[in-house]
Amino acid sequence: NIQPQETQPDVDDLTFTDHNPEFVKFKERVNEWLDLDDDLKTLREATKQRNARKKELAPDILEFMKLNGIENLHTKFIEYL
Repeated sequence: NIQPQETQPDVDDLTFTDHNPEFVKFKERVNEWLDLDDDLKTLREATKQRNARKKELAPDILEFMKLNGIENLHTKFIEYL
């Protein structure tokens, strides 16, 4: 079986230039998407660092709570924080 070849649409010289408002809008959207992707990478790294710091702090916090009979921080001790 021979499949018919797909034909490419005719593209004039102005399709991919800044004279085409739709192409300009496309480029703006791509640039915004790339910026958001960069932002998300930064935020993921910041989240990773903060989670690591929380993990470092947890043993000391839990040890203090255990030694001082504090069952959770959402009780009377919250006013001291």
